[in-house]
Amino acid sequence: MGIFLHRTTDLIKPLLGIPIAHWSALVGQLDPVLPLKEGVDDNGGENDEHAAQQPTTTKKPLHYIFPFFATLVTYLYGVFGLHYEATGQLVTSLEQFSSSPHVFTHQVVPQMIWPQLDFVILFCDFFAMVGVYLALYFTDPVKSRFRFFLSSDGKTLFINGGALPEVETAKILAARGRLRAVAIAFSEGFHLFLSLFFLGNVWLNDVYRRSPTSIFYWTVLFPLWITYLIYGEFFF
Repeated sequence: MGIFLHRTTDLIKPLLGIPIAHWSALVGQLDPVLPLKEGVDDNGGENDEHAAQQPTTTKKPLHYIFPFFATLVTYLYGVFGLHYEATGQLVTSLEQFSSSPHVFTHQVVPQMIWPQLDFVILFCDFFAMVGVYLALYFTDPVKSRFRFFLSSDGKTLFINGGALPEVETAKILAARGRLRAVAIAFSEGFHLFLSLFFLGNVWLNDVYRRSPTSIFYWTVLFPLWITYLIYGEFFF
């Protein structure tokens, strides 16, 4: 039994490591303070803590590509896939779309506000999210000399190769801590609110299919879309 649990743990750890690394990378892009890697600069060369980082650009994060494709899949399957699962027919006209109770935007709210939500989610949010993640990927990152780097002991900030005074470091780190707490509270609270509201309406409307793909959509893909919606639209 112990061997089985050990092997299971060994299999689960890499799987959990992927989403943890992905989310850590996204959150790291919001943080103006980066950890300083002792003895290594952006090009893999030698340096010391007091040299901080050389004025080179960091690599473009590939982590923005996944939210982009996840957004596309959420919209395409939410509009066409869910309707096809329920009816066996493709959405081929605006009239068919506007009257379908199976389209994902129609399952998450009462029927009286279908038109308003269609405009907000299918037009405004879609182009905003796609545009944000494409812009984040193709825009050059901030150069290292304009970033703050925190020493390994967590007491000294460096910028452009120089150490900041202790008083300035303390003020910046205090403001960073307060802002991080507010951002976490807002994102988690708003995510919880949207999830309960949208998925509660899915359950109340009761037109969703009990198929594996539909269950995966509502329990994994749709909550993930909410996460990327909050990250892409509210933090950028």
